Amino acid sequence: MFIYTCFILLIYTLLKLGKIKITKGVEIYSFTAVFILIFLFCALRFDVGYDYSMYYELIDGNIKYYTAQINRIEYIPRQLILFSRFIGFYQFFFIISSLVISYFFYRAIKENSEDRSTSTLIFVCFPLFFFMSLSVVRQFMVIAILFYSFSFIKQRKFCKYLAVVSFC
Repeated sequence: MFIYTCFILLIYTLLKLGKIKITKGVEIYSFTAVFILIFLFCALRFDVGYDYSMYYELIDGNIKYYTAQINRIEYIPRQLILFSRFIGFYQFFFIISSLVISYFFYRAIKENSEDRSTSTLIFVCFPLFFFMSLSVVRQFMVIAILFYSFSFIKQRKFCKYLAVVSFC
């Protein structure tokens, strides 16, 4: 619990900074830095979430009824799992899924929110958003993409929205 508290306090602090100077002539907005931190926190986790052990065992191949288990997973996450198994790096699945979740929530909040800091804090602090994304990974990849696709409705691009919904 201490790690999560420190994580939330760090995000809050970063959001209050505005621009962060990295080196001479290189600055990054705190909003972007926060989502990089969120990505790293998600991507580098170990044994966090309900499904973590199932994904780990699927990638490792050490699971009863492997074929039945892998075939019940959607196409794209299945390919990520199979590729992770092929390269022998189980964390690859979590890195890519974290990238998808973080990127699409970043874009959605950046394009649709009037107050990015408050929206980011709601995303991180409300348990059904960020912390749930650590548990139900495949579902949150879809939720993140759909959340971003709401901007297509705002822009009156209904065909793009329907294409994204069909893809998901």
